[in-house]
Amino acid sequence: MIFLRKLLFSLKSGIVGVWKNKSMGFASIISIAAVSVILGIVLISALSMNVILKDVQSKVDEIEVYIKDDLSDEDCKNIGEELKALDGVVDIRFKSKEDALHEMKKVWGEDAYILEGLEQDNPLERSYVISVDTIESSHSIFEKAKEFNGVSNVIYYQDAVDKLVKIADYVRVGGLVITVVLIIISILVISNTVKLTVLARKREIEVMKYVGASNSMISLPFMIEGIIFGLMGALLAYLLTFYTYKIVYNNFNEKIYSIISSNMISPSFLKFDILVIYAMLGIVIGTVGSVFSLKKYLRV
Repeated sequence: MIFLRKLLFSLKSGIVGVWKNKSMGFASIISIAAVSVILGIVLISALSMNVILKDVQSKVDEIEVYIKDDLSDEDCKNIGEELKALDGVVDIRFKSKEDALHEMKKVWGEDAYILEGLEQDNPLERSYVISVDTIESSHSIFEKAKEFNGVSNVIYYQDAVDKLVKIADYVRVGGLVITVVLIIISILVISNTVKLTVLARKREIEVMKYVGASNSMISLPFMIEGIIFGLMGALLAYLLTFYTYKIVYNNFNEKIYSIISSNMISPSFLKFDILVIYAMLGIVIGTVGSVFSLKKYLRV
């Protein structure tokens, strides 16, 4: 019962402190939200890169040749025969516009409803998927296929893998550096916010220590205050990140698929994970910032 009363007292004091310091608390919330959003961008980018890399790497022995929409079926068939005759081609498979749409729906899973209605006005292109005997022959076939009349684009997956690996490395390193810097800034902002409260209640803290209150009893309300700011910042970041990414996904995923035949990671897959990561980050930053601001006043 004593522990419960202490906890309720600390919780009430922390909430009161949040309200009293709402102007400075706003700066803390924005700071934590900024850190979380940056971290979210890094995580989503890294996860999307990994998904795309995994998908593309499984196709390094394939070349996909896209056919222009205005080309007749007969000419399209002739291109297929010419591609089949190239040295190094083991197998060739024709992918119709309908096949491409079906594959996209299968990959999108529960988000495939977005593609409803495209059957009547299918924007995807016909293509030939070429399997090659060796990776070495891929580049030669790739260069020759680009010269065919009626070909709109040729996807050479090994080239895409090399480029994506470099981009993924830049995203990870750059994002990590930016995130660490912003976390430090957020901890300092939280620390300064709580420190103002501590200074305003300096006399009260001295009295509590004089009558024998433990450091944990004194510091818990301030830690709760920092945690509340952290969670509010995390919630703001979650709303910004999730719904912004959902808009980006709905508008660009189809275009990315048409370029590299791979999808971005689905927003529904991230929905819960991002919220948990943001909440944990907000709690850690709020707690650490509060502890730093209290250290000086809790020394015996």
